Amino acid sequence: MRRLLSLLMLSLIVLLPCTAGTYTMTIDGGTKNKTGDASWKTVDQKTLEFNDVTWNLSVTGTTSFTTANSSVQVGSKNLPATEIIISTTGFAGKKITKASISCFCSSNEGPTLTITGGSTTMLEAKKLTKTTLTTMSSTTGATLGASDALTFKFESSVQAGITISKITVEYEDGGETVKNAAPTILINGTEYKSGDNITVLESKLPLILSVRSNNGTEGTVKYTYSLDGYSTHSQMLSGEEELSLTENANNYKLSYGYNTLEVAECINIAEGNTDWEDSKKATLYITVAEPAPTAANVAKFYELADKTKFTFGGKTTVTTVQGKYLYVKDDSGEMLLYNNTAWSGFAAGDVLAAGWSATRSDYKGLPEAGSVTGLETTDETAEVAPTEVALADLSFDTHVNHYVILKGVKLSDLAAQTCNIVDGEESKVARDQFSIGGFTSYSTDATYDIVGVVGYYNAFQFWPISITKVEGEQEDESVETPVITGAE
Repeated sequence: MRRLLSLLMLSLIVLLPCTAGTYTMTIDGGTKNKTGDASWKTVDQKTLEFNDVTWNLSVTGTTSFTTANSSVQVGSKNLPATEIIISTTGFAGKKITKASISCFCSSNEGPTLTITGGSTTMLEAKKLTKTTLTTMSSTTGATLGASDALTFKFESSVQAGITISKITVEYEDGGETVKNAAPTILINGTEYKSGDNITVLESKLPLILSVRSNNGTEGTVKYTYSLDGYSTHSQMLSGEEELSLTENANNYKLSYGYNTLEVAECINIAEGNTDWEDSKKATLYITVAEPAPTAANVAKFYELADKTKFTFGGKTTVTTVQGKYLYVKDDSGEMLLYNNTAWSGFAAGDVLAAGWSATRSDYKGLPEAGSVTGLETTDETAEVAPTEVALADLSFDTHVNHYVILKGVKLSDLAAQTCNIVDGEESKVARDQFSIGGFTSYSTDATYDIVGVVGYYNAFQFWPISITKVEGEQEDESVETPVITGAE
């Protein structure tokens, strides 16, 4: 019974076909902090693609697969692989002068590696025995034909992990002349890499699709494209065509949602023969989105449903900036713009331009605009001051996110984070949302003017920005009044 290959830790660097030289592509596991140009995410993944070179992947004997930032692990001790093959025809028509791999294994009885170029064995099956990084190189070169592949093949009859950190391919022109590189896609004049994703609004259609040959082709070239896999392809003799919106992708137009665009330069331009299946294709994924609703003013923002993306249609004035909390107003009301980090570049009195985008969010009951993009100031400024409101009149429905001042109030139930604001029989909860130092240093006997905003966190709260003792106000004291008797 063959014993199995346990671990494959892969950080792969490969090359792109060109006149001559050495080229690289890093591979990662597709994790959050990925560092590579292409990601190998599952044991069942069949290809990796970068800069018009497609690498075919084949794993036998295991379902175990672990990803990392700069490597992948195929197989485990209990579920090892018996064979792993990485191959490409991306160097067809080239003379491979050297192919090498930097690797090591977890045992001095590791797997065997074979390197082939077409029908030429560039490295006879050689056992990997090093437990520290080493380089295994081909012992001979190979001239590849038009359909020949360069292949790295690991086979195992022992249990030993293997880490691969780099594959290097050095080559020069030679062999057969092959002109079958995928073209470069341009949308409205902007170049995209094959595999890119873009999102456009319907209002931005039509898009202008154009292509650029990577085969050194001069003059008029026959191109063809496909939307969502339909097999009859529009001929683009000029290399340029409009992509408009329709609900029927059969018309080779964009549809709402996700579209897959494939473009190829035909390798056989004989009349009536496009050779679509044999031509290398560049792929672009295009999402057509309906335009987000426009909130014409602050009042309209509050009418939006939770999680609604929107564009703001009017100017606003900044009332106060408190770290991650930026408050603005217009003639219809006041609102909060929340950021994941502290706002910078904005100050009270700045007039903000229309046209920024955000998402309406109700966090713990507090309406706010989050994920804000495109926020810019104008050359205008305005004077701002908090609006005076009586404590008894202060309410969530009327004053949420308003910048206000409460005059002549007292404090009670003083704590590090909370207290009560009191005016006669009226009382409201205050919370130190903006880290002003808590409330224990204040007096329950003094009278204060408090500037802040109306907030909400599962319940109504007032969030002070400043607390100022009223000048000339004396704290209440118990003073015994002397009794004066009449003089004799």
